[in-house]
Amino acid sequence: MAEQKVPYSRELSAQVARSPRGEIVAYPVVESTQTNGVCDEVIAPAPRTSAEHVAEAERIARTIAEDLGVTGMLAVELFEISDGERRGVFVNELAMRPHNSGHWSMDGAVTGQFEQHLRAVLGLPL
Repeated sequence: MAEQKVPYSRELSAQVARSPRGEIVAYPVVESTQTNGVCDEVIAPAPRTSAEHVAEAERIARTIAEDLGVTGMLAVELFEISDGERRGVFVNELAMRPHNSGHWSMDGAVTGQFEQHLRAVLGLPL
């Protein structure tokens, strides 16, 4: 079988934290660049991203967290596709933990992803 590649224009990531009570907070959607299969750069918030794609990425992350009953951090990596009829954001990977696409939050957000993960697991306000 011939190898097929997804014709994506870039990779985005949406991260949410969810408490056992169902409280959910979202971080800005980010763009990540991979080098040799390893996350090399993360830009927060993702530049040149339509409001529609940002809203869709966040909706997907919130829905997955709710439907799976996630407690703690959830990173949803997405491919942004702008190829003819197939346009939008599509899930590539899930990580139910602090994730490298959220390391920027340690210095770039009021509450970093590691603290937010603990707050969620311990049932503290997010």
